[in-house]
Amino acid sequence: PQLMRTLQNENMSAAELSRQLAQDVPLVAEVYREANRPRYHSRYNASPSINNMEGAIMLLGQNGMRMLLARVAFRPIVSMQSGGLTVRTAPLIWRQSEKCALAANLVAPAMQANAFDAYLAGLMANVGLVVAFRLIDQMHAPDAFPQSDAFIAQVFAQARILSVRIAELWEFPASVTCAIAQAGADASADADPQAQALAQGERLSKLRTLVDTGRLPADDPFVTAGLGRNELQVF
Repeated sequence: PQLMRTLQNENMSAAELSRQLAQDVPLVAEVYREANRPRYHSRYNASPSINNMEGAIMLLGQNGMRMLLARVAFRPIVSMQSGGLTVRTAPLIWRQSEKCALAANLVAPAMQANAFDAYLAGLMANVGLVVAFRLIDQMHAPDAFPQSDAFIAQVFAQARILSVRIAELWEFPASVTCAIAQAGADASADADPQAQALAQGERLSKLRTLVDTGRLPADDPFVTAGLGRNELQVF
């Protein structure tokens, strides 16, 4: 929380932030790893790897650092696996959540929504689902999860409500909690822009997951139908 408050201070220099981050060795490693990803370096620029904290912070920028810190903060919550169902599903849920957060962040500006709040909502939307799976693991024998469509639909609906309640308990901004609630209710064009951004992020991330796992080809009409130019670029 202290680091997130620090990042909201536009007057904080890269040197000051670097000194604060240096106290957390795993976080330093994450910052270096992120700054050296290919997307931050031009394919035509053979510049050396970033190997100092100030350079990494300047490269990622304020928004990039806030997104990284949010992702690092959420990862242990999703990775705290307990039973068989959670062990199988939590990694997939986290990968989809990361995709959702990034997609929501990218589509948010065109919808007049706050990009960072959209990112937080994308990371937070499935936390209730992980908690629900843990409860099922604790209450039932392995592989006792009913496979009826009606039961699964109810699990997802109740998990969405749980995500909202957890976000409120953790004192997330009202725009984030409202977006999670509205997006779970099939956000329409009249919905709040934050909810629209999250709903689009969820759709794109689920489609991306289906394509990445070989369930659908990228040019399948089911994937591309209804996506505009901006959404296709994000996808």
